[in-house]
Amino acid sequence: DMPNADVILQSSDLVHFRVHRSVLVASSPFFSDMFSLPQAQNDPAPDDLPVVQLSEDAEVLNSLISVLYPVPPEIPRSSDDVLALLAAATKYDMEEAQSSIRAEVSRKGLLSSTPAEVYRAYAVA
Repeated sequence: DMPNADVILQSSDLVHFRVHRSVLVASSPFFSDMFSLPQAQNDPAPDDLPVVQLSEDAEVLNSLISVLYPVPPEIPRSSDDVLALLAAATKYDMEEAQSSIRAEVSRKGLLSSTPAEVYRAYAVA
């Protein structure tokens, strides 16, 4: 819930994230293109902000948004969740976010070295 937010991202599990359109536009050609198009009228949120419904759950969106803002990133600990986060960053064409996520995973040593985890680490890379 960012101060002066001007758009709400709604997760698949109906959690609202108040964010700045300018941050999304600067981070993602996908959102840049989306916000450049005329917007259909939908039911506004309580604060009369436009709502963008996304297919990712709240955990993934929270992590993704934390990478976009100058706050400590909330990178998931499991490799499956990291892959879901990277998939979302890829889906929204957020190249800088993908790099930041990979760097943070590497820096924190979040992936273990079991054979399954090695494969997942390869997928993250």
